[in-house]
Amino acid sequence: MKADINRIKNHSRYNKFAFFESPVWFEEYFKDKDYFIVQLYDIRPISEHIPDPIGFVGKFKWKSNKLTSLDGDFYTEHMPIYGYHEFEHDGQTCISVLTDEW
Repeated sequence: MKADINRIKNHSRYNKFAFFESPVWFEEYFKDKDYFIVQLYDIRPISEHIPDPIGFVGKFKWKSNKLTSLDGDFYTEHMPIYGYHEFEHDGQTCISVLTDEW
């Protein structure tokens, strides 16, 4: 199921996020930037009956253009990003990203 990006933009959970006019590829847009933690949020609906986004799905580190899983799951740096929010954690730069493919 496809996400309704307008519904996501209006969702209170994502009110601090910056959104792109069209999706960008993670590894291209964030090239040469380092993030202590990258948190992934899947914006697809939970089900056809529950339109809320799936939400948090995992995290990894992004350093020197290399992805390292922080939770043992597999992720790809070639994923479409619809929006993001940078934040600090323990003095380190982190980011949350919105995707529908990870």
